[in-house]
Amino acid sequence: IGKLPDVTVAESLGRVAGVQVDQGIGEGSSVSIRGLRDNVILYNGRTIVDVNGRGGMGMDTLNTSSYSIMAMVPSALTKSLTVTKLSSADMIDGAMGGVINIKSQTAFDNPGEQKAFSYAANYNDQNNSLGNQLFGSYSNTFSDNSVGVLLSANLDKREVSQDGVGTFNGWTSLANDRIATDSEGNRLDLDAQGAEQKLFINSDPRFQQIIDDRDRLSASSIVQWQPSEALYFVFDALYSKFDSVRDRHWLSTPLLGDFSNAVVDENNFLVAGAAQSPLQNNAEFVNLSTDLLSIALQNEWQITDGATISSELTYSNSESDRIQVFNRVQTLETFDIDFDVREGDFGGEFNFDADPLDKSAYRWNNYFDNKQSTRTEHYAFRIDGDIYLDSPIFTKLEAGVRLQRYQTNTDAGNRQLVPFRNQPTDNLLDYEQKFNLDGFFETFSNTDYLPNALSELPRSYLIGQGRNIGGCESVIDVFTKADRQKCLNPNSDINNLLSTWNIEEDHSAAYLKINYDFELAGMRASGNFGGRWLKRDLTSIGNQAVSSTEVTKSTVEV
Repeated sequence: IGKLPDVTVAESLGRVAGVQVDQGIGEGSSVSIRGLRDNVILYNGRTIVDVNGRGGMGMDTLNTSSYSIMAMVPSALTKSLTVTKLSSADMIDGAMGGVINIKSQTAFDNPGEQKAFSYAANYNDQNNSLGNQLFGSYSNTFSDNSVGVLLSANLDKREVSQDGVGTFNGWTSLANDRIATDSEGNRLDLDAQGAEQKLFINSDPRFQQIIDDRDRLSASSIVQWQPSEALYFVFDALYSKFDSVRDRHWLSTPLLGDFSNAVVDENNFLVAGAAQSPLQNNAEFVNLSTDLLSIALQNEWQITDGATISSELTYSNSESDRIQVFNRVQTLETFDIDFDVREGDFGGEFNFDADPLDKSAYRWNNYFDNKQSTRTEHYAFRIDGDIYLDSPIFTKLEAGVRLQRYQTNTDAGNRQLVPFRNQPTDNLLDYEQKFNLDGFFETFSNTDYLPNALSELPRSYLIGQGRNIGGCESVIDVFTKADRQKCLNPNSDINNLLSTWNIEEDHSAAYLKINYDFELAGMRASGNFGGRWLKRDLTSIGNQAVSSTEVTKSTVEV
């Protein structure tokens, strides 16, 4: 796998039939197996976890798969990948789609001294950036090949980007109190008999531009010791650190009111027309750092020629910290928005008469200064035994026990504030004069945005600062008294208290499995049958709202 031109193991898994890669800003970062994302991910046969515990989407504000666990393990450290779609009784439980086992190189794979080094560069023509990937490994065996050591590391630095048209709400049905008429004034939301029929609209088009600067450092070490043919020990460690600094800018037009000059396709999607909308100019800055550490101590002991026992003790820890700054400025008035999504690859045309650079036409509408920290720890112990059977049908009996514990803690410090809640007519020039914010509202410009599409869409517009702002404390005077308190003491905010929680899970499992292999009527039959017993105890500790300003501690046990 490491020899393939893939950045992450998710991209490599896309080569397997029945596995679909989920893209996160142009980079494969998680997978679906038979259309399902709930899969068990193993590293050298053991569970590895991200900050979501048993896997998930990571802490991405885009609700994509950009920062999932599959993005933490580079292909360069990987020897092979195994996807099992139909689990047997001995496999770790919890998979809806399948089990993915990421297997690394070991020193015993190639005895003696081995050195490897590679460098790769990639060029992103969309943002004119050069990325670099550096990989190196060293392995050796000692004491007549009874001891092996392998050390490897991978450093990947790249800037990924995404330009396109998105939506926050998706395609939704037109509300009952809104109507759509064609160019002749006929109601399109009524059928031929005058009964109401549902129309579907893209109510919040967003013309979005993302640049994500990613640094990924991964390292692994494996120490093997085989003092005799019957006894084998392995110490295995994996460390990965993923840092992302992202700037996202978008111009959005939330379509309001009734639609005129509307055109509806055969599936009742409103694909062209005109509506009223304010302009919303948005800037988001996200700084996210995630660490993953997984350690395992394994051994295998061949008791007799026909019996083997193995055990494993593992510890995993994943921590993630995210800072998000989001600014929105919005026009004081609404404008006629003409749109047609039938032409071109990016939704036809959107036309409006507003000036997106006029500070007197905008107010400061929204400001987020959010922080979130999450940590997951995982402990596991297993013991397995195999007995080879002297039978013309049954070949091996397998049995084992596995105990594991997950602990996940999340602390939220979100501050979602509204400047000038009681002064909605103040414009950006007023803010600059009253609160010494000269230079705070600036112009974002990208003349290369979708150069062959959306010709009427402006490539420059006003934004509030994202990465350059020093936090809500630096502009605290613009908020109401309640929002000032939220800024200075986010832990007192009820929404943060409701988003702060601990989860503890204890899993117990035992299995019994029998393998068979025989010939019948000249045909070979092989397979297995068995059963697995599972038990889970879960304790969830958090807060429950008792009023709009108060919470009470809540503990739920399952």
